[in-house]
Amino acid sequence: MDLKFAKVAGEGGQAYWDHLIKSTGKILVDPVMFADCERAAHLINANPEATRLLVPVDGIYLNEFYHEMGFDEDSVGLAGTIDNLAIDLAANMVRVNDIKTSSKPLSQFPDAVESYKYWLQACFYKRLALNYASMLGMVNPGFEFHFIVADVGDSLNCFPVADATWVRCESQFEEFWKRF
Repeated sequence: MDLKFAKVAGEGGQAYWDHLIKSTGKILVDPVMFADCERAAHLINANPEATRLLVPVDGIYLNEFYHEMGFDEDSVGLAGTIDNLAIDLAANMVRVNDIKTSSKPLSQFPDAVESYKYWLQACFYKRLALNYASMLGMVNPGFEFHFIVADVGDSLNCFPVADATWVRCESQFEEFWKRF
């Protein structure tokens, strides 16, 4: 029997459960959610392209990276948490990797980008990542964005956002941003 389960199921279990609930810095997940996360982690670790994207050879990588930036005192700023920010210093490249799980087949992921407005999220992350890179002293770095998607069928694919798609997304973003 798992030790933590034994503590909750055994004598004094309610006190231990209360301790877990009140603990800071911990997130409780159910067994199904844990299994989904574990499955996605195994898929990523078994995929050479995903591991290459997530961990640059010569640079830094930051997981669950929170960053905020302001534009000017008369404007609203941006803040967000990027799943994975990989900065390849030697290649002067900034890469955002957005990890997604999907209950649908990978072939339907492009539809999700539109319906859930992942393109808008990508535009926010691009601005945050390039702002952080400039704080590191990088000048005119290249930029890549990848959706790393695991589906219910235990498939994983790394979808790069193409330049032509960025042009369309940036245009849509500018229209969105004018509202503020």
